[in-house]
Amino acid sequence: MQWPTATADTSREHASRSTAWHTLNFFFSERCGFDQPGIHQECHQDVFAYHPDGRSMNIAGGWHDAADLTQGTGNTAESCIALLEMAGAVQGKDSIFYERLLEEARWGVNWILRTRFGDGYRLGGLIIGIWTKNIRGDKDDMQTEARNTPTDNLKAASSCALAAPHFEKKDPVFARWCRNSAIEDFQFAIDLLDTQRTEQNETELYALATVTAMRLYRLTQDVYYLDWATRLARTVMAGQQLEKRTDWKIPLRGFFYESSRKKRILAYYHQSQEHLMAEGLSMLLTDAPTHPDVPLWKASCEAYADYLRGISQLIEPYGILPSAVYEVDNTDYKNLYHEGEQVGLPSLEEYNAQVRNGIPLSKDFYLRRFPVAYQFRGFHAVVMGKAKAAFILAR
Repeated sequence: MQWPTATADTSREHASRSTAWHTLNFFFSERCGFDQPGIHQECHQDVFAYHPDGRSMNIAGGWHDAADLTQGTGNTAESCIALLEMAGAVQGKDSIFYERLLEEARWGVNWILRTRFGDGYRLGGLIIGIWTKNIRGDKDDMQTEARNTPTDNLKAASSCALAAPHFEKKDPVFARWCRNSAIEDFQFAIDLLDTQRTEQNETELYALATVTAMRLYRLTQDVYYLDWATRLARTVMAGQQLEKRTDWKIPLRGFFYESSRKKRILAYYHQSQEHLMAEGLSMLLTDAPTHPDVPLWKASCEAYADYLRGISQLIEPYGILPSAVYEVDNTDYKNLYHEGEQVGLPSLEEYNAQVRNGIPLSKDFYLRRFPVAYQFRGFHAVVMGKAKAAFILAR
Protein backbone atom coordinates (compact mmCIF):
# COMPACT_ATOMS: atom_id res chain seq x y z
CA MET A 1 0.00 0.00 0.00
CA GLN A 2 1.30 3.48 -0.87
CA TRP A 3 0.85 5.82 2.06
CA PRO A 4 0.12 9.53 1.53
CA THR A 5 2.67 12.13 2.58
CA ALA A 6 2.73 12.23 6.36
CA THR A 7 1.24 15.19 8.20
CA ALA A 8 0.12 15.53 11.80
CA ASP A 9 -3.44 14.67 10.77
CA THR A 10 -2.53 11.73 8.53
CA SER A 11 -0.10 10.34 11.09
CA ARG A 12 -2.83 10.32 13.72
CA GLU A 13 -5.24 8.74 11.24
CA HIS A 14 -2.79 5.98 10.30
CA ALA A 15 -2.00 5.27 13.95
CA SER A 16 -5.68 4.87 14.80
CA ARG A 17 -6.35 2.87 11.63
CA SER A 18 -3.58 0.44 12.54
CA THR A 19 -5.14 -0.06 15.98
CA ALA A 20 -8.55 -0.55 14.38
CA TRP A 21 -7.20 -3.20 12.02
CA HIS A 22 -5.58 -5.09 14.90
CA THR A 23 -8.81 -4.92 16.90
CA LEU A 24 -10.81 -6.11 13.90
CA ASN A 25 -8.49 -9.08 13.42
CA PHE A 26 -8.81 -9.90 17.11
CA PHE A 27 -12.58 -10.10 16.66
CA PHE A 28 -12.00 -12.61 13.87
CA SER A 29 -9.86 -14.75 16.16
CA GLU A 30 -12.61 -14.70 18.81
CA ARG A 31 -15.29 -16.14 16.51
CA CYS A 32 -17.40 -18.89 18.04
CA GLY A 33 -18.85 -21.75 15.99
CA PHE A 34 -16.17 -21.15 13.39
CA ASP A 35 -13.33 -23.33 12.14
CA GLN A 36 -10.35 -21.20 13.12
CA PRO A 37 -7.21 -22.45 11.33
CA GLY A 38 -4.43 -22.95 13.84
CA ILE A 39 -6.67 -22.06 16.81
CA HIS A 40 -9.73 -24.30 17.14
CA GLN A 41 -12.30 -26.17 15.12
CA GLU A 42 -15.99 -25.30 14.87
CA CYS A 43 -17.07 -25.13 18.50
CA HIS A 44 -19.99 -25.13 20.95
CA GLN A 45 -22.47 -26.97 18.76
CA ASP A 46 -23.93 -28.54 21.91
CA VAL A 47 -24.79 -25.30 23.74
CA PHE A 48 -28.47 -24.33 23.70
CA ALA A 49 -30.98 -21.68 24.72
CA TYR A 50 -34.46 -22.86 25.74
CA HIS A 51 -37.68 -20.88 25.37
CA PRO A 52 -40.22 -21.23 28.22
CA ASP A 53 -42.55 -22.99 25.75
CA GLY A 54 -39.99 -25.74 25.15
CA ARG A 55 -38.42 -24.59 21.89
CA SER A 56 -34.64 -24.55 21.75
CA MET A 57 -31.80 -23.40 19.54
CA ASN A 58 -28.07 -23.84 19.28
CA ILE A 59 -26.29 -20.62 20.20
CA ALA A 60 -22.86 -21.15 18.61
CA GLY A 61 -21.75 -18.14 16.62
CA GLY A 62 -20.84 -14.56 17.30
CA TRP A 63 -17.68 -14.05 19.33
CA HIS A 64 -16.29 -15.49 22.52
CA ASP A 65 -15.73 -13.10 25.38
CA ALA A 66 -12.14 -11.86 25.55
CA ALA A 67 -11.65 -13.41 29.00
CA ASP A 68 -13.27 -16.82 28.44
CA LEU A 69 -15.75 -18.42 26.05
CA THR A 70 -18.85 -16.61 27.28
CA GLN A 71 -21.62 -15.49 24.93
CA GLY A 72 -24.15 -12.70 25.41
CA THR A 73 -26.47 -10.44 23.45
CA GLY A 74 -25.33 -7.24 25.15
CA ASN A 75 -21.61 -7.51 24.40
CA THR A 76 -22.25 -8.86 20.91
CA ALA A 77 -24.67 -6.08 19.99
CA GLU A 78 -22.37 -3.38 21.36
CA SER A 79 -19.47 -4.88 19.39
CA CYS A 80 -21.56 -4.88 16.22
CA ILE A 81 -22.51 -1.26 16.82
CA ALA A 82 -18.84 -0.30 17.18
CA LEU A 83 -17.91 -2.14 13.97
CA LEU A 84 -20.80 -0.60 12.05
CA GLU A 85 -20.08 2.90 13.33
CA MET A 86 -16.49 2.48 12.20
CA ALA A 87 -17.73 1.24 8.83
CA GLY A 88 -19.87 4.34 8.49
CA ALA A 89 -16.87 6.53 9.30
CA VAL A 90 -14.64 5.01 6.59
CA GLN A 91 -17.31 4.42 3.94
CA GLY A 92 -16.19 6.05 0.71
CA LYS A 93 -12.67 6.57 2.07
CA ASP A 94 -11.20 3.07 2.47
CA SER A 95 -13.11 0.39 0.60
CA ILE A 96 -10.94 -2.53 1.78
CA PHE A 97 -11.32 -1.65 5.44
CA TYR A 98 -15.02 -0.89 4.97
CA GLU A 99 -15.77 -4.28 3.42
CA ARG A 100 -13.77 -6.09 6.09
CA LEU A 101 -15.67 -4.25 8.83
CA LEU A 102 -18.98 -5.24 7.27
CA GLU A 103 -17.86 -8.85 6.99
CA GLU A 104 -17.05 -9.04 10.70
CA ALA A 105 -20.10 -7.04 11.76
CA ARG A 106 -22.32 -9.37 9.77
CA TRP A 107 -20.90 -12.35 11.67
CA GLY A 108 -22.11 -10.77 14.90
CA VAL A 109 -25.42 -9.44 13.58
CA ASN A 110 -26.23 -12.83 12.09
CA TRP A 111 -25.81 -14.37 15.56
CA ILE A 112 -28.09 -11.72 17.08
CA LEU A 113 -30.73 -12.56 14.47
CA ARG A 114 -30.36 -16.33 14.87
CA THR A 115 -30.63 -16.31 18.66
CA ARG A 116 -34.03 -14.57 18.81
CA PHE A 117 -37.26 -16.57 18.99
CA GLY A 118 -39.31 -13.84 17.34
CA ASP A 119 -41.62 -13.12 20.28
CA GLY A 120 -39.31 -11.02 22.46
CA TYR A 121 -37.46 -13.99 23.92
CA ARG A 122 -33.83 -14.44 22.97
CA LEU A 123 -30.54 -15.61 24.40
CA GLY A 124 -29.52 -13.10 27.04
CA GLY A 125 -26.19 -14.60 27.98
CA LEU A 126 -24.41 -17.73 29.12
CA ILE A 127 -21.08 -18.03 30.92
CA ILE A 128 -19.02 -20.64 29.07
CA GLY A 129 -15.62 -21.69 30.34
CA ILE A 130 -14.88 -24.93 28.50
CA TRP A 131 -14.44 -26.31 25.00
CA THR A 132 -17.30 -28.79 24.64
CA LYS A 133 -17.16 -31.95 22.50
CA ASN A 134 -19.93 -30.85 20.07
CA ILE A 135 -21.79 -34.10 20.84
CA ARG A 136 -25.37 -33.43 21.85
CA GLY A 137 -26.54 -35.48 24.80
CA ASP A 138 -23.26 -36.08 26.61
CA LYS A 139 -22.12 -34.68 29.95
CA ASP A 140 -20.59 -31.42 28.77
CA ASP A 141 -23.70 -30.02 27.07
CA MET A 142 -24.64 -26.55 28.30
CA GLN A 143 -27.95 -24.73 28.29
CA THR A 144 -29.66 -21.56 29.48
CA GLU A 145 -33.15 -20.12 29.50
CA ALA A 146 -34.08 -17.52 26.91
CA ARG A 147 -35.39 -14.27 28.36
CA ASN A 148 -37.50 -11.32 27.23
CA THR A 149 -35.89 -8.14 28.55
CA PRO A 150 -36.01 -4.58 27.19
CA THR A 151 -32.24 -4.10 27.46
CA ASP A 152 -31.39 -7.11 25.28
CA ASN A 153 -34.01 -6.24 22.69
CA LEU A 154 -33.03 -2.57 22.56
CA LYS A 155 -29.37 -3.40 21.99
CA ALA A 156 -30.29 -5.98 19.36
CA ALA A 157 -32.62 -3.52 17.62
CA SER A 158 -29.90 -0.84 17.63
CA SER A 159 -27.33 -3.09 16.00
CA CYS A 160 -29.76 -4.38 13.37
CA ALA A 161 -31.01 -0.87 12.55
CA LEU A 162 -27.42 0.24 11.99
CA ALA A 163 -26.65 -2.80 9.85
CA ALA A 164 -29.63 -2.68 7.49
CA PRO A 165 -28.57 0.31 5.31
CA HIS A 166 -25.08 -1.10 4.74
CA PHE A 167 -26.50 -4.29 3.21
CA GLU A 168 -29.44 -2.91 1.22
CA LYS A 169 -27.62 -3.14 -2.11
CA LYS A 170 -25.22 -6.02 -1.53
CA ASP A 171 -27.73 -8.34 0.20
CA PRO A 172 -31.30 -6.99 0.30
CA VAL A 173 -32.60 -10.20 1.89
CA PHE A 174 -30.23 -9.84 4.85
CA ALA A 175 -30.96 -6.11 5.05
CA ARG A 176 -34.69 -6.79 5.21
CA TRP A 177 -34.12 -9.37 7.96
CA CYS A 178 -32.19 -6.76 9.93
CA ARG A 179 -34.83 -4.09 9.35
CA ASN A 180 -37.80 -6.26 10.30
CA SER A 181 -36.07 -7.64 13.39
CA ALA A 182 -35.07 -4.15 14.54
CA ILE A 183 -38.67 -2.95 14.26
CA GLU A 184 -40.02 -5.98 16.11
CA ASP A 185 -37.39 -5.99 18.85
CA PHE A 186 -37.85 -2.29 19.57
CA GLN A 187 -41.55 -2.85 20.08
CA PHE A 188 -40.94 -5.86 22.31
CA ALA A 189 -38.67 -3.65 24.43
CA ILE A 190 -41.05 -0.71 24.62
CA ASP A 191 -43.94 -2.94 25.62
CA LEU A 192 -42.00 -4.08 28.71
CA LEU A 193 -39.84 -1.01 29.36
CA ASP A 194 -41.49 0.01 32.62
CA THR A 195 -41.24 -3.53 33.99
CA GLN A 196 -37.43 -3.30 33.94
CA ARG A 197 -37.17 0.30 35.14
CA THR A 198 -35.79 0.73 38.66
CA GLU A 199 -34.28 3.54 40.70
CA GLN A 200 -30.87 2.11 39.80
CA ASN A 201 -31.22 1.89 36.00
CA GLU A 202 -33.85 4.39 34.84
CA THR A 203 -31.51 6.99 33.31
CA GLU A 204 -29.33 4.47 31.48
CA LEU A 205 -32.28 2.35 30.31
CA TYR A 206 -34.18 5.32 28.92
CA ALA A 207 -31.03 6.70 27.29
CA LEU A 208 -30.51 3.36 25.55
CA ALA A 209 -34.15 3.41 24.43
CA THR A 210 -33.75 6.99 23.14
CA VAL A 211 -30.74 6.08 21.00
CA THR A 212 -32.47 2.96 19.68
CA ALA A 213 -35.62 4.91 18.83
CA MET A 214 -33.53 7.42 16.90
CA ARG A 215 -31.76 4.66 14.99
CA LEU A 216 -35.16 3.26 14.02
CA TYR A 217 -36.27 6.76 12.99
CA ARG A 218 -33.22 7.18 10.79
CA LEU A 219 -33.84 3.76 9.26
CA THR A 220 -37.59 4.11 8.63
CA GLN A 221 -38.28 7.88 8.75
CA ASP A 222 -41.40 6.97 10.72
CA VAL A 223 -42.26 9.75 13.20
CA TYR A 224 -43.53 7.09 15.59
CA TYR A 225 -39.91 6.51 16.60
CA LEU A 226 -39.11 10.21 16.81
CA ASP A 227 -42.09 10.69 19.12
CA TRP A 228 -40.86 7.86 21.32
CA ALA A 229 -37.35 9.32 21.41
CA THR A 230 -38.59 12.74 22.52
CA ARG A 231 -40.68 11.21 25.30
CA LEU A 232 -37.87 8.96 26.49
CA ALA A 233 -35.38 11.83 26.45
CA ARG A 234 -37.48 13.77 28.96
CA THR A 235 -36.97 11.01 31.50
CA VAL A 236 -33.23 11.00 30.77
CA MET A 237 -32.98 14.75 31.30
CA ALA A 238 -34.98 14.51 34.53
CA GLY A 239 -32.07 12.53 35.96
CA GLN A 240 -29.45 15.24 35.34
CA GLN A 241 -27.91 17.79 37.69
CA LEU A 242 -28.37 21.01 35.71
CA GLU A 243 -27.45 23.51 38.44
CA LYS A 244 -23.92 23.80 39.79
CA ARG A 245 -23.29 22.13 43.13
CA THR A 246 -22.06 25.32 44.76
CA ASP A 247 -21.73 23.45 48.06
CA TRP A 248 -18.81 21.50 46.56
CA LYS A 249 -15.18 22.64 46.43
CA ILE A 250 -15.37 22.13 42.67
CA PRO A 251 -18.86 23.36 41.64
CA LEU A 252 -19.70 20.67 39.11
CA ARG A 253 -22.93 20.27 37.14
CA GLY A 254 -24.17 18.23 34.20
CA PHE A 255 -23.59 14.74 35.57
CA PHE A 256 -26.42 12.23 35.68
CA TYR A 257 -28.07 10.36 38.52
CA GLU A 258 -29.25 6.77 38.29
CA SER A 259 -32.86 7.93 38.05
CA SER A 260 -35.08 10.99 38.06
CA ARG A 261 -35.37 10.65 41.85
CA LYS A 262 -31.68 11.64 42.05
CA LYS A 263 -30.81 9.44 45.01
CA ARG A 264 -27.43 8.29 43.70
CA ILE A 265 -25.01 9.65 41.08
CA LEU A 266 -24.52 7.36 38.10
CA ALA A 267 -21.18 5.53 38.21
CA TYR A 268 -19.71 2.47 36.50
CA TYR A 269 -17.13 -0.04 37.69
CA HIS A 270 -16.86 -2.44 34.74
CA GLN A 271 -18.57 -1.46 31.49
CA SER A 272 -19.82 2.06 30.86
CA GLN A 273 -22.81 3.28 28.89
CA GLU A 274 -22.26 6.91 29.84
CA HIS A 275 -22.18 8.03 26.22
CA LEU A 276 -25.82 7.08 25.67
CA MET A 277 -27.28 10.20 27.28
CA ALA A 278 -25.28 12.59 25.12
CA GLU A 279 -25.72 10.40 22.05
CA GLY A 280 -29.51 10.31 22.20
CA LEU A 281 -29.83 14.04 22.79
CA SER A 282 -27.31 14.80 20.03
CA MET A 283 -29.26 12.63 17.58
CA LEU A 284 -32.45 14.49 18.46
CA LEU A 285 -30.77 17.86 17.94
CA THR A 286 -29.50 16.73 14.54
CA ASP A 287 -32.71 15.15 13.28
CA ALA A 288 -35.38 17.36 14.87
CA PRO A 289 -33.90 20.90 14.91
CA THR A 290 -37.32 22.60 15.07
CA HIS A 291 -38.83 20.50 17.85
CA PRO A 292 -40.16 22.43 20.89
CA ASP A 293 -37.78 20.51 23.18
CA VAL A 294 -34.65 21.72 21.36
CA PRO A 295 -33.76 24.26 24.11
CA LEU A 296 -33.97 21.48 26.70
CA TRP A 297 -31.78 19.14 24.64
CA LYS A 298 -29.19 21.87 24.12
CA ALA A 299 -29.17 22.81 27.79
CA SER A 300 -28.64 19.17 28.77
CA CYS A 301 -25.76 18.69 26.32
CA GLU A 302 -24.13 21.95 27.40
CA ALA A 303 -24.42 20.98 31.06
CA TYR A 304 -22.77 17.60 30.47
CA ALA A 305 -20.03 19.30 28.44
CA ASP A 306 -19.45 21.60 31.42
CA TYR A 307 -19.09 18.52 33.62
CA LEU A 308 -16.45 17.03 31.33
CA ARG A 309 -14.57 20.33 31.19
CA GLY A 310 -14.75 20.66 34.96
CA ILE A 311 -13.17 17.27 35.65
CA SER A 312 -10.80 17.11 32.66
CA GLN A 313 -7.96 18.99 34.37
CA LEU A 314 -7.87 16.86 37.50
CA ILE A 315 -5.59 14.04 36.32
CA GLU A 316 -2.76 16.01 34.82
CA PRO A 317 -0.41 15.39 33.14
CA TYR A 318 -2.13 12.23 31.92
CA GLY A 319 -5.10 13.96 30.32
CA ILE A 320 -7.69 11.29 31.06
CA LEU A 321 -11.12 11.76 32.60
CA PRO A 322 -11.89 10.77 36.20
CA SER A 323 -14.40 8.02 36.81
CA ALA A 324 -17.32 9.49 38.78
CA VAL A 325 -18.56 11.32 41.85
CA TYR A 326 -19.37 9.04 44.80
CA GLU A 327 -21.22 9.69 48.04
CA VAL A 328 -20.24 8.21 51.39
CA ASP A 329 -22.75 5.66 52.76
CA ASN A 330 -24.66 5.58 49.45
CA THR A 331 -24.23 2.40 47.43
CA ASP A 332 -26.10 -0.71 46.34
CA TYR A 333 -24.47 -4.13 46.54
CA LYS A 334 -27.17 -6.21 44.85
CA ASN A 335 -25.53 -8.92 42.74
CA LEU A 336 -22.07 -7.49 43.49
CA TYR A 337 -19.45 -9.84 44.88
CA HIS A 338 -15.73 -9.83 45.43
CA GLU A 339 -13.59 -11.89 43.10
CA GLY A 340 -15.22 -15.23 43.81
CA GLU A 341 -18.60 -15.50 45.49
CA GLN A 342 -17.17 -17.40 48.45
CA VAL A 343 -15.59 -14.16 49.70
CA GLY A 344 -19.05 -12.63 50.05
CA LEU A 345 -20.48 -9.17 49.65
CA PRO A 346 -18.29 -6.09 50.12
CA SER A 347 -18.82 -4.12 53.32
CA LEU A 348 -19.99 -0.53 53.59
CA GLU A 349 -16.74 0.28 55.40
CA GLU A 350 -14.81 -1.03 52.42
CA TYR A 351 -16.87 1.09 50.04
CA ASN A 352 -16.46 4.24 52.15
CA ALA A 353 -12.70 3.74 52.38
CA GLN A 354 -12.43 3.67 48.60
CA VAL A 355 -14.70 6.70 48.23
CA ARG A 356 -12.70 8.77 50.72
CA ASN A 357 -9.53 8.00 48.80
CA GLY A 358 -10.83 10.25 46.03
CA ILE A 359 -10.71 14.01 45.49
CA PRO A 360 -12.84 15.63 48.24
CA LEU A 361 -15.70 17.78 47.00
CA SER A 362 -17.45 18.07 50.37
CA LYS A 363 -17.78 16.10 53.59
CA ASP A 364 -19.71 13.29 51.89
CA PHE A 365 -18.94 13.60 48.16
CA TYR A 366 -15.68 12.61 46.45
CA LEU A 367 -14.55 12.52 42.83
CA ARG A 368 -12.81 9.22 42.13
CA ARG A 369 -10.09 8.98 39.50
CA PHE A 370 -10.71 5.24 39.24
CA PRO A 371 -14.01 3.46 39.95
CA VAL A 372 -14.93 2.03 43.32
CA ALA A 373 -14.58 -1.64 42.41
CA TYR A 374 -14.46 -5.14 43.86
CA GLN A 375 -14.56 -7.30 40.75
CA PHE A 376 -13.93 -6.71 37.03
CA ARG A 377 -11.20 -4.27 37.99
CA GLY A 378 -10.13 -2.01 35.17
CA PHE A 379 -10.51 1.50 33.89
CA HIS A 380 -10.46 1.69 30.10
CA ALA A 381 -13.99 0.38 29.58
CA VAL A 382 -15.28 2.94 32.09
CA VAL A 383 -13.51 6.01 30.77
CA MET A 384 -14.32 5.20 27.13
CA GLY A 385 -17.99 5.96 27.74
CA LYS A 386 -17.12 9.50 28.82
CA ALA A 387 -14.63 9.84 25.97
CA LYS A 388 -17.23 8.81 23.41
CA ALA A 389 -19.68 11.32 24.88
CA ALA A 390 -17.02 14.02 24.54
CA PHE A 391 -16.44 13.14 20.88
CA ILE A 392 -20.19 13.18 20.21
CA LEU A 393 -20.63 16.62 21.76
CA ALA A 394 -17.54 18.00 20.01
CA ARG A 395 -18.87 16.81 16.67
